[in-house]
Amino acid sequence: MYMALTEEQAKKIRGLGISVIEWKRCIRNNVNVGIYAINKAAEKAAQAWKKILDVINDFVDMAKLVIEEIKEKFHFPVSRRYKFVKILGAMGYDKQRVWTLTRHTRLARSNC
Repeated sequence: MYMALTEEQAKKIRGLGISVIEWKRCIRNNVNVGIYAINKAAEKAAQAWKKILDVINDFVDMAKLVIEEIKEKFHFPVSRRYKFVKILGAMGYDKQRVWTLTRHTRLARSNC
């Protein structure tokens, strides 16, 4: 099925926030164009929110790492997780990356 559109019609379609090809695909598959545009906007908003949360989590982890390093320099008690990260850092691992990877993990306790 061919659909020939004028330039004015194409401008109106682009004004909805979707391309002409996506609009034609929606018409061919009997999908409501308004719902399609809302779903696309919701997906983009969810992706943006996820990126914002990732940046905030990385910033908080970096701040915690800086605080732990300051505590270590002034000989305050250091958390067990940071001791683990420090040992891995001594072996050549990047401390910031290991700190990020161990963010939500619980370290095993030895009952020996």
